[in-house]
Amino acid sequence: MVTRDRKELPPYAKMPYEFDINRIKSEIVDMPTEVRDYISRTCDTNSAYSSYDKNTYHLIPITDFDEENVKEFATYKKAGRKDMRFDERRYTKILDWARNSYIEEVLGVFKGQVTRSHVRRMNPGGYLKYHMDYNTKYSVRYHIPLSTNDDCIFKFKLDIDGDEESIHMPADGSCYFFNQGYYHQAKNNGKTDRDHLVLAVHGQEDIQHL
Repeated sequence: MVTRDRKELPPYAKMPYEFDINRIKSEIVDMPTEVRDYISRTCDTNSAYSSYDKNTYHLIPITDFDEENVKEFATYKKAGRKDMRFDERRYTKILDWARNSYIEEVLGVFKGQVTRSHVRRMNPGGYLKYHMDYNTKYSVRYHIPLSTNDDCIFKFKLDIDGDEESIHMPADGSCYFFNQGYYHQAKNNGKTDRDHLVLAVHGQEDIQHL
């Protein structure tokens, strides 16, 4: 299997998977919204990064760090982040509320190992500023829009000083490969909430066709 660098892959692509978003939405009603994973609690509180401190950006975990996951990975080097709880590939323990659910079935559709998964909720006025997460050789990310409006957008830059490309992902059951290795930002300029189910997957088995 070929493992490609972020610049060898498109910024985003629609996947050949479709899901029943009404079933997912019926299950996330009972999510423990006061819970945030270790990465989110550490990173999202930076007001220069997101609108977390304005209470308009939320991350609600589906999986959590698994201390029993002792699999050896290639070193992921990032200044000041040697703590293994920053390694998304070790977030393989599904939380109790999501066990035996349709959401767990959704996670099982992907060919690669699904790891850190959560719902990202962006209220009206919520945002994530331009940032780059990690290379696609480290992990791959997918979005399943659950609720949105026409004024919810993503913007991409292939390089920090490059031209912007704006996209909108409709909530119609579709799933999108999302290249987190490019600079990107998200905004909800509408009047309703935007909910996306976001999954990180270790391995590129699902995008070999791209």
